[in-house]
Amino acid sequence: MSGKDLCLFDVDGTLTLSRQLINPEMKIFLLELNKKVAIGLVGGSDFDQIGEQMRDPNFVESYDYVFPQNGLVAYKDGKLIGKKVKMLPNSWINDTSQVKRLRCFNSGSHI
Repeated sequence: MSGKDLCLFDVDGTLTLSRQLINPEMKIFLLELNKKVAIGLVGGSDFDQIGEQMRDPNFVESYDYVFPQNGLVAYKDGKLIGKKVKMLPNSWINDTSQVKRLRCFNSGSHI
């Protein structure tokens, strides 16, 4: 893909209506465009949800880049190249005093 321009597309609300499946015409357009430029899919949803919306369980192999979970996970040419997702320890999930200390990153307010 060296020398190709890169076009990034948000899945939910851009390529598809929110939480809906991609329409066949848009899917064909992306695959045709991918012959001329590198294509990256970006989404806030997890990997499985994006695959479902793209109507293709092997979608990660059809596009140059895929960034599920708001870019916290990254794939290039169908291979995982980065992951920044950290899970809370199970002890925190059962201990509400710990959960109350978490902050909402968008608003800065406490949960």
